[in-house]
Amino acid sequence: MKNILYLTFFFFLLTTLSQAQSIDADTRKADSLFWTGDYQHSATLYQQLTQRVSKTNGVTYYTLLQKHAECLVREGLFEEAELELTTAIRECPTDLKGQRAGLLNTMALSQIGQGSYNDAEDNLNQSILLTGTDKAFKSQLSDSYNHLSILYWTTGNNEKAMEYAMNALQLRQSIYGEQSAVTAGSYMNLGLIVQHEQPEEAIADYDKAIAIYSFLFPSNHPLIASALINKGIVYQNEATYNSALSQFEKALTIIESSVGKQHINYAFTLSHIGNVYLQTGKTEEARKYQLQALSIFRASVGERHPEVAECYNELAAVELQNKKYKKAVAYYQQSLIANSFKFNSQKIKDNPATEDAIHSDLMLNTFLLKAQALEEEHIKKDLKVKDLTYALSAIYSADTLSENIRHRRTNKKDKVELGKLTNDLYEHGIHLCVMLSEITIHKKRYYAQAFLFSEKNKAAVLLEAISDAKAKSFSGLPDSLLKKESDIKKHIAYGEQLLKKAESDADKTQWRTFLLKENRLYEDYIAQLEKDFPAYYNLKYQKNTLTVKSLQSQLPDSTALFHYFISDTYNEVYLFIIHANKLQLVRKEKAENLDKELTAWRNSIRYRISDQYIEFGNKLSTQLLPNRFNKQANLIVIPDGRLSAIPFEALFTNKASASQPFPFLLRHAAISYDYSASLYLESLQKSKTSCANGNVLLCAPISFQGTMPDLPGTRQEVLGLTDAFQHQGFTVQSFLNEQANEGALKNASRNDWSFIHLATHGLVNETDPDLSKIIFHPTKDDDGDLHSGEIYTLHLKTELITLSACQTGLGKVTKGEGLIGLSRALLYAGANNIIVSLWNVSDQATGQLMDKLYNNILQNTSCISYAKALQKAKLDLMQTKEFSDPYFWAPFILVGK
Repeated sequence: MKNILYLTFFFFLLTTLSQAQSIDADTRKADSLFWTGDYQHSATLYQQLTQRVSKTNGVTYYTLLQKHAECLVREGLFEEAELELTTAIRECPTDLKGQRAGLLNTMALSQIGQGSYNDAEDNLNQSILLTGTDKAFKSQLSDSYNHLSILYWTTGNNEKAMEYAMNALQLRQSIYGEQSAVTAGSYMNLGLIVQHEQPEEAIADYDKAIAIYSFLFPSNHPLIASALINKGIVYQNEATYNSALSQFEKALTIIESSVGKQHINYAFTLSHIGNVYLQTGKTEEARKYQLQALSIFRASVGERHPEVAECYNELAAVELQNKKYKKAVAYYQQSLIANSFKFNSQKIKDNPATEDAIHSDLMLNTFLLKAQALEEEHIKKDLKVKDLTYALSAIYSADTLSENIRHRRTNKKDKVELGKLTNDLYEHGIHLCVMLSEITIHKKRYYAQAFLFSEKNKAAVLLEAISDAKAKSFSGLPDSLLKKESDIKKHIAYGEQLLKKAESDADKTQWRTFLLKENRLYEDYIAQLEKDFPAYYNLKYQKNTLTVKSLQSQLPDSTALFHYFISDTYNEVYLFIIHANKLQLVRKEKAENLDKELTAWRNSIRYRISDQYIEFGNKLSTQLLPNRFNKQANLIVIPDGRLSAIPFEALFTNKASASQPFPFLLRHAAISYDYSASLYLESLQKSKTSCANGNVLLCAPISFQGTMPDLPGTRQEVLGLTDAFQHQGFTVQSFLNEQANEGALKNASRNDWSFIHLATHGLVNETDPDLSKIIFHPTKDDDGDLHSGEIYTLHLKTELITLSACQTGLGKVTKGEGLIGLSRALLYAGANNIIVSLWNVSDQATGQLMDKLYNNILQNTSCISYAKALQKAKLDLMQTKEFSDPYFWAPFILVGK
């Protein structure tokens, strides 16, 4: 199945309203030919018309030139179109804003078709600057938004693509109404963007487009064929192959009758039919269709084009299925050449420079496919070490390229989506390193590289965001610019919350327009920083230099770091154990139902089901811990996937039984967690050496007016902590009842805090993590719900934040990023360390644990070992008759040191 869709066929989808239709009958005739897809004849007529119209009639002249160039673009005659457009843009008077915007939009279409995405984005942004919000240019603005949606979808920026596509649709509906080809084009774009995540919604969008096209055009119009192709792709992705073939065959008939068999859309459809045959095991039919498609693509768009590269990938997949490994690898090499501007090497050991990529996402995929094919050739055919070394080289190139792609994605959700793809990349990289460690003498070197791949798979988006925040702090940015950023981010968070809550179409339209404006302001702001402040740019994009040796040099004595990676492809659990002078790799076969066992064990603690707790606890302890556990002073756990939602403290160091005291891991080590080893080192470097005094912020709303259960025990919890901290010389601010509102924490950004303690409810939204929230007392200015998205806008300089609340340590588990929720937001906001909970616990038990925790902290002048303080508090609670069960003490975990 194609992993990435390409937009050669999009030329049928992108539509622009005919301007100046009243010129004469020839213009109307040219427009009619254009809409029927006869670009060759319409181009001829437009060219004749430009020769008849004087340049002094600038509006008409440059409009006709733009239409002629667009016909050339749709025919794939990019160089000819760009020569004409370059001259026209240079000569077009500056006061003809609409015409200049139209020319820039068409130039961008040509550049998208050739993979020049940065140039296309620049031209579209220039067009938007020209038109602004002037209602006279709404048509050009809607085209700019539409083209940007296509560009961002092509380059994997789906959230941004959706943002622009929805705004384009709204503009087009307001200008042209629903029964318009351009409105139908927007529905097509929306379907493209959502077809992987929401296939039913995509089909609905395509059906809307087909209904409009069928109303406007004859039944064999090429635009109808485009919609059928898209529907077929959705069915193909859903493995409904007969339905997919039916849509593709209908599309072929239409394309053949309207624009002929040599058109690129005909080739695109052939390629998808071939892919369906490959998926159903009919390799000879698959090869035949892919070769036909390749021949048409090469004749239409040349030897170097993403569609040509994708055909080579599909042909390679055919050869792999036939176990023709060398042919498959050769095709992947051809794909890399076809998707590069300059690379020409047929040697399998060679890879193109990442900056040479025409379509970066496609090249990333090809690198991974090439590595997999070489690995398969090694295992199933020749056992040559060079196959694995060449495969690892492809993974290195893919890794570099993925970093470049991440830098070009500005939306947080799009970066997270990239993490899902790079998870596969690093999974294969780890496996290759393990294989090479077993057949070469470089075991330690390959273990170290495998660890780095595992580390790269941990919270890359969070690390990048923190790096960006640090760059702003240390590059001397003026306070006015920092305030500007803060204001824009607050507006974006505000708009996102209201858009998600909006119910009417009018409200949704209002907030989408608002967000588009604010997001564009933020992108312009970042571009200004990168241009005007080189120190910021250099700090932001400096390479992460973490190595095993650099990590070991910072690890305290008697400290072990457990770094996990779960491989679904190879059914293994990798555990990297790092001490100050030793690196070990423990590999265990992954249990078939590991996720279910994790859920069952966690629930057995929450609901106090003793037999199930022992059964699954023994299984998971064997699966996740080394066979022999040496007692450690401190253990740092870097979990992976669903491991983020379990308390390792409650695992067993040897087999547990009901007749003996449980051998909890907690008894053998003070345990803390982190998203990555890099973030753990960050917390070490930021930590204070003394907590003898400082500022403390304590909050407890206590009563929630019926919206949530009241927490009466939190009053005494906060009062007791107030006395304890004041007795040790701390300056304490306590907020109870209605004073414990959002403003208490938002205003905290103005000061440095040793400790912030929030004794309240927390709610986690695993579907949309930005809607996770901490509950405060509502006021006339705030609703009392401090959402995760809002926390990202805070600047909390805090040594330790404790969320003495329910389920605040949970979130959405995402491949390549881990747990996304409140914990992550607080770390980004500036907390060095946080304590959160994994499930609901009575406020009486929580109060006792918190009292013991802070007493342990305050008994020492050093504030480095919060993990020790929490371990001792849990062990003390374990000794009480009332709260000895893991249900009471296990959910509270420390993220940090």
